[in-house]
This record gives sequence, C-alpha cells and structure tokens, in this order.
Amino acid sequence: MTVADEQAAELLEQLDRLLLRERTALLHGDLDEIGAMTAQKQALVQRLGQQRDQIPHDLGARREKLLRNQALLANAMQGIRAVESRLAALRRLRAGLETYDRDGRRSHVPAQRSPRVEKRV
Repeated sequence: MTVADEQAAELLEQLDRLLLRERTALLHGDLDEIGAMTAQKQALVQRLGQQRDQIPHDLGARREKLLRNQALLANAMQGIRAVESRLAALRRLRAGLETYDRDGRRSHVPAQRSPRVEKRV
C-alpha cells in the first residue's frame, strides 16, 4: 500500500466517523453540532476529491450512510418547518380571530387581553 493509498484510507475512515457523529447528532436533535460538522464534511469531501485515484470504486456502504443521514436531516427540517408554522398560527391567534360573515366578508375579532394573571389554588 502506497502512502497515497494510506492517506485515502484515513480520509475514508474520517468520513465514516463524521457520518456516525452526524447521525447521532441528528437522532438527538443537536442542530448546533450538525451545523459545526458541515464545514468539516465539506473539507473532507474536497480532500477526498483530490485523491479520487486512490479511493476504491465500491463506496456503497458510505453512500448508504450519506443517504440515511440525508433522510434524517430532511425529516428534521420538515419538523422544524412544522413547528415554525404552528408558532406562527399561535401568534396570529394571540392577535385575534379571523372570521367570515354570511356574505363571505372577512372580519377580525381582536383578542381580549387580560392585564393580570390569575392564580388558582
């Protein structure tokens, strides 16, 4: 095995470890960690691209890991968008309620805000 082959093998091992860390972060919802790994992954892929002659052609397992993480990330983003949509709906409700009369005209009913908090025992 040449030095270049050893370097390529080490880069592939680093990619494996990074993909495992990324999967763990995705499963735990650690978005800060995922964001920090993005630059690492880009740099690693760039370095792998520079050594493409030394990389084996069979990268099926790594491809599956990448696709699995991509699916997890897509699901996480979908969840974030759902939460964002729900929060926007709650903000609109705080401002009041939109209703329609029998002629189809929209009407705004302002929310009644209580200036005090009631504590029940």
